Amino acid sequence: MKFFTGLFLWLVSIAHAQWIEPPARSDKGYLVPAPNYTPLFPKDHGSHREYGLEWWYWVGHLEAEDGEQRYGFQSTVFRVAGDPQNLKPKESRAFGNRQLFLAHAALSDLTNMQYLHNERVVREGWQARASTDTLGLDVAGIHASMAPDGKSHTLHTRYPNGGIL
Repeated sequence: MKFFTGLFLWLVSIAHAQWIEPPARSDKGYLVPAPNYTPLFPKDHGSHREYGLEWWYWVGHLEAEDGEQRYGFQSTVFRVAGDPQNLKPKESRAFGNRQLFLAHAALSDLTNMQYLHNERVVREGWQARASTDTLGLDVAGIHASMAPDGKSHTLHTRYPNGGIL
């Protein structure tokens, strides 16, 4: 009988547990993603500054027009928000005291068996920008934007030596 009473009490405590509901905001005050969120495009292609972390990620395969060269590519941009409690409001946004951006780009030359990659961490401001209205990124040589039709986007990845991926 003790077993069934214990099982019943355990099931009741699980059914009414508060830990099942995620918090609306993190300890630092950033929004926590909700499972029932419905995206609104093209706005949701852009940055969401009310969240502490987000990323944009592209992967794909490319082939030369003559079909003789094949490539794989990957470009990723992460945006990490600073602690809102420690921001210095008098500092200029151009010097990036609010957001960090991490950029990674890679190209696999499958024909010549070569792998090129580059990573950078930059600050918001003159080193990195992200639109909040649509896809518009300019971060460490990775440039992404929405096409005029609003249904597709353009991605350019550039290495520091000037070569385009």
